Amino acid sequence: MILEQKELSRNIELVHVQKLDGENVTEIVKKIAEELKLNTEDIEKAWRVPTRGGDGKNPRPIIVTLRTKEARSKWLKTRKETKITNHNVYQNHDFSQIYINEHLTHQMRNLFWATKTNLKDIYKFIWIQNSKILIKKEGTDKKVHQIRFESDIQCYIAENKE
Repeated sequence: MILEQKELSRNIELVHVQKLDGENVTEIVKKIAEELKLNTEDIEKAWRVPTRGGDGKNPRPIIVTLRTKEARSKWLKTRKETKITNHNVYQNHDFSQIYINEHLTHQMRNLFWATKTNLKDIYKFIWIQNSKILIKKEGTDKKVHQIRFESDIQCYIAENKE
């Protein structure tokens, strides 16, 4: 799982980007980069995820491979500083936010979901950073724990029952 995740170390995921008929995904991503004042030359390739199932209400995510890990870090840093909406990209009065996330393997995404589901009442902060699932009890707490396996979740549940 760790090796598979490492393969995605230059990727990001764009969520809730409106889908248009005949769209050019790379051009859409370049437009987003311009809006965020990021270098469009850092974009190596981009495509929509061919997901299965789902309710069909939300557009499929866009995966972007960037040329370097540094470029990926810039995109992820920018997501905290600048909000971007579909209106910024398409000028269409759709102000739903576009989210920039780390691209996770299916296994890692499931582990993150299981962590959030099972530990949300115990840990106030559950997040992904550098492809690692991290948890922390309080904002003032300096101790941050990493979740690597399903068994880690059970250990933290048991630890907090004592």
